[in-house]
Amino acid sequence: MPPTKDDLSGTQILGRYRVVKPLARGGMGVVYLARTEGAAGFTRPVVVKRIIPDLAGDETTANAFVREARILANLQHPGIVNVIDFDEEDGAYVMVLEYVHGYNLGQWHKYVVDTRKRFPIDYAIYCVTHVLDALHYAHTFTRNDGTPMQIVHRDVSPGNILVDTQGHVKLLDFGIARANEGGEYKTRDGMFKGKLAYSAPEVYDGKSASPRSDVYSTAVVLYQLLSGENPFRGKDVAEIVRRVISEKPAPIAAKREDISAELDEVLERALAKDPADRFPTAAAFADALRSARPRREEDFVTELVDDVWNDFHGDMPERLNLEPLQARDAAWRAATDGEGRSPLRSTPPPTEPPTDTLVEPQALPAASENPTQIDAPPATSAAPRVAAAPGAKTPWIAVVGAAVAVSAAGYTFFAGRKPAEPASRFVVVEKESREEPPPSAEPPPAAAAAEPAPSAEATPPPAPSSAPEKPTAALADPGEKAPRTVSAPDPATLSRAVSKQRGRIESCFLSHVKEVDGRPEVSVRFHLAATGHVESAELSPAALSATPLGQCLLQVMRSTDFGPLSEPVSFTIPITARRVK
Repeated sequence: MPPTKDDLSGTQILGRYRVVKPLARGGMGVVYLARTEGAAGFTRPVVVKRIIPDLAGDETTANAFVREARILANLQHPGIVNVIDFDEEDGAYVMVLEYVHGYNLGQWHKYVVDTRKRFPIDYAIYCVTHVLDALHYAHTFTRNDGTPMQIVHRDVSPGNILVDTQGHVKLLDFGIARANEGGEYKTRDGMFKGKLAYSAPEVYDGKSASPRSDVYSTAVVLYQLLSGENPFRGKDVAEIVRRVISEKPAPIAAKREDISAELDEVLERALAKDPADRFPTAAAFADALRSARPRREEDFVTELVDDVWNDFHGDMPERLNLEPLQARDAAWRAATDGEGRSPLRSTPPPTEPPTDTLVEPQALPAASENPTQIDAPPATSAAPRVAAAPGAKTPWIAVVGAAVAVSAAGYTFFAGRKPAEPASRFVVVEKESREEPPPSAEPPPAAAAAEPAPSAEATPPPAPSSAPEKPTAALADPGEKAPRTVSAPDPATLSRAVSKQRGRIESCFLSHVKEVDGRPEVSVRFHLAATGHVESAELSPAALSATPLGQCLLQVMRSTDFGPLSEPVSFTIPITARRVK
């Protein structure tokens, strides 16, 4: 973007953010690449959004800007671009946002279609389900005082969905979102806001946008990813409105032969003209898509991350006339204050591999005798500390659930002694049901991890085995498509599902290694639906969730697919990272 008369490049904003260069300019504001500057050479990229000076005095524009910041300040989700800071300087509001190292979904989709003809079904569903997860969080968000925020995005489109080089998907731009704010800054009913070709039919009738309106807009995005075109585009506003209100798009299965009938039905329902005929929630739409996708996420996510990385660092920027990510990264790292001061630099990554890699299995303390309680592993009360001084040789190993080890890219994996696979007791499982089992019933799954009572005969935990345990499965007719059911939540099966994410977990630690020091004790508590879908995941210590490392880990955990279960289940699994000298 060429500089303008109000270009802030090289200046410092709010006393702690150095503006590097403008990234984009809209009707109301300018978006800049910037960085934080701290002690001992600490730097970190951020995005600064500032109202155009000419509009700083416009009350409507200022109110909209403040409202967006207020909404984002409530939302802390790995699938939403977070607000870091907000203040006023020189008579104009300034918003500081999380920096996402990547491009938007529309740009990536265009490149893939131009070079490979089709956007893969798995990739399209992956991106859309992660957007739906973020939307459901916003739709159902309730403040600590019990007030439901009732947030509706109203502007879901490929350009407002970012994908970073690690395959993380993030929703941005809540500038026109609806929210329950006691009437303050509320958009008047009957006023249209949003992108015409992605907006739901009911908003053209002056009706209030609802979560089902966001479901519709996300379905339009999915249809475009799969078919290569938005079915509601037209040569002018009148034609777009006519198509949105009255035209039903052709079945997606008619656009490409590799679309299943199940996926076709799911998308048709989400695109229904009547909101009552659509999925009631974004979560319901996401669950239906996950059931209809050709492969489980864990089976293709590594392939997706590789493609994202190769495309974003390949010829995609040149083909689409985009700034290369390498140039953007170099820009914020080399920025100076314009007065000749040497640029601040982050701690360099380690350059030498470890001489020996030895994994020490971790085990959770025994569970409480009450099967509805979880004894969490030892945890610090705050987020991990900043890393050691520059130059320290600190390769990392992340031990996942005491069973999975990952090391820095290019280093020897499990060099030295390879540990035996531990018993499944490191996963502490609790049943969702609070009912007491009858005397003759089998003990609940959590009892398997609990210390036996003195008067009871205890069966020792299963010995480690090199072969994975096979869950008990219900037999189905070979021609019948029936989900697998498990007789009881199996800790070994649950841990293996997390273990399959080790590449992405490794990436989280390697990307944010400078934030971590010592040997942080972290645990993740999962709540699974009977479908195997992660309803929620929380980190302990809770303070870690607000850090980039915590957000990265949560995104990985929430996207883990555990496969169908016989019943909902909750369990805790530890993640331990330690330095290897």
